[in-house]
Order: sequence, then C-alpha cells, then structure tokens
Amino acid sequence: MLVKLAAEQDWIRLGNIEPYYGVISNPKYRVDCLDESAKATFYATGTWHVGLVLAALRDAFAFVPHGVALDFGCGVGRVSSALAQHFDKVVGLDISPGMIARANHYANDMHLTNVVYASSDQAAWLAPEQYDFVHTYLVLQHIPVARGMKLIADLVRSVKSGGVGAIHLTYNTSAGWPTLRLLKNFVINTRLLRNIANIMMGRAWNFPAMQMNAYNLPAVFGLLAAAGISDFKCTLVDDWGHLGLFIFFQKPHNPNGHSAWSNPVQRANQGLTRHNM
Repeated sequence: MLVKLAAEQDWIRLGNIEPYYGVISNPKYRVDCLDESAKATFYATGTWHVGLVLAALRDAFAFVPHGVALDFGCGVGRVSSALAQHFDKVVGLDISPGMIARANHYANDMHLTNVVYASSDQAAWLAPEQYDFVHTYLVLQHIPVARGMKLIADLVRSVKSGGVGAIHLTYNTSAGWPTLRLLKNFVINTRLLRNIANIMMGRAWNFPAMQMNAYNLPAVFGLLAAAGISDFKCTLVDDWGHLGLFIFFQKPHNPNGHSAWSNPVQRANQGLTRHNM
C-alpha cells in the first residue's frame, strides 16, 4: 500500500510540473521549452498511434470504431483526443488532476464535445460491460504489479461483449537482469537514494520517480482466459529497452465458450477419443 501511494503521489506531482514530458520523455516536451510547434507534434503522435491501433484491431477482429471508448491513463489527452475522431464518446481516466486539466483545456481548444475526463480513482468508470473499446498504453508499467493486475482485470471486465481492447504492459524492464530491476525499484522507492540519483542525472533533487514494473505474462494471460478470451494478438513493444507486449483482444459474446483448440471440445467436435488421438 505504501508503494502504491508513493507511485500515485509521484504521478500527481509529475502531472503538475512536467505533464507532457511525463507522457513522452523527450526533452523538447519539458514545460520550459515546449512551444506550439512541439505541442502540435506531441498530439500528432497520438493520431499516429490511434491509426496503428485501429488498423491492428480491424485486421485481427474486423472491428469498426463505434460507440464508447475508454483511454485509461489518458494523461494530457494525447490518445483520447485522437480517439474522439472515431468514436461517439471517449472517456479518459487519469490519476493526475494536473494532466486532466490540460487534457480538458486541449479538448476545449479543439472543440471536442464528445470527450469526458475524470479521475481514475472513481471505480464507477470501470463497471462491467461499459465500453466498446478499452485502451491503455505506457501506463501499467508505472503501476505496482499487484495494483496493475487488478486494473487489468477491471479493464477487461469493462469491455462489452463483442467489444475489443488494447492493453500494453511490460514483462522485462532490465534486459533480462531481474536483480537490476529490483535494484532500480529499490532506489526509486528509497527517497534519499532517489534524490541522489536525480542529482547525478542532472535533474532537480526532488524530481518525481517513474517506476518501471515487469508483469508476469502467464498471470496476465490467465486473466484473459478467466474472461473467456481465447483469441488475442500480441505485438512486441520495445520502450527504450523495456520490453513489453501490446495485447489486442476481442471479448466473446459467450464468455463460457471454449476455444476450438481446447482438447475436450476438439474431441467432441471430431468424434475423437484420447486413445485414437
């Protein structure tokens, strides 16, 4: 719980002091050098990202954008504002009030009337069967795994039957060295060591930390299986050496159904027994 609270506090503060750099860690997106051109480029990356995601969903599941979309960990609205061009309504959730304020400001500037932003602390936004499309990208890696696994389960449940999802998570944050990952997180979660590390990196001593957490893929796939999802596509994501998967899935209309590859179903359909297999 203490780690969870620390992670949330860091992101709330980051949203106040470096809202754009907190989303894409490129120096040109720091507040002291962010001009209108850089800001336009920043939001253009969201349009590009949404194009790739929708193409992947179309190719995998013949999904045509419609209805209500959710962007979890929406930040300053980089992706959610682009989703607004394709869906009837978009909900953007984030832990940082500072980022939500900037997302609302951008939506007003762009005259986007079909986007709603709210705090991700409000559980009602993740009630079951709410969305035709659920998306989260470059978010779960910054959330402690125990909390993140619950969020993944909630996000999957919030997808309507027949709806689709795109969930990104990391599974290796230290190039195959779990000890190094543990050391990094120990430094991040030890305030004095974190302050020293910030100074060594040329940042303000009290700059907020960005946790990088690796998820257990079999456990994640188990959550999908528990929701009756047997058909999904994974794409490798290399985020500056932090390896992850972008998982695209469709929620079945019959969550209790079995994959055609499941042995009991396969035997029943083909009239086979274990002996003559």
